Amino acid sequence: MNSREYLENKIRGLSLRFNKIRIRYEHRSITQSHIVEILPLDLYEDNVDYLLEEEFIEEEFNAFYPDENILFVSEGSLTEVARVDFEIGLMEEVVFENDAATPYFEVLEFTNEVDTTGLNYALAA
Repeated sequence: MNSREYLENKIRGLSLRFNKIRIRYEHRSITQSHIVEILPLDLYEDNVDYLLEEEFIEEEFNAFYPDENILFVSEGSLTEVARVDFEIGLMEEVVFENDAATPYFEVLEFTNEVDTTGLNYALAA
């Protein structure tokens, strides 16, 4: 098992164990760094069970992959997840303004290709 597979398995375990957690992961191959973002911040700071689990993951990761780095971050950290390789957990909640739901959308990818299958260009009469 390589380091990415190891971390993705551990991240899935964290998501199952801790409610209302959102985890985003980025692997930076140039620096052999793994950035794991944990949200919300209060879970990161105040939950002793979570902190012990994070410490265990760091120690095990460093033992298995001594030539690579792992960094757990949260809101307000100087290091941020720039390109998400893996994400799991709760997304932002729906916000209600004036009795209307405002959905949260996330752009995953851009492309210059246009899908024209099924389009009818006939003029309307």
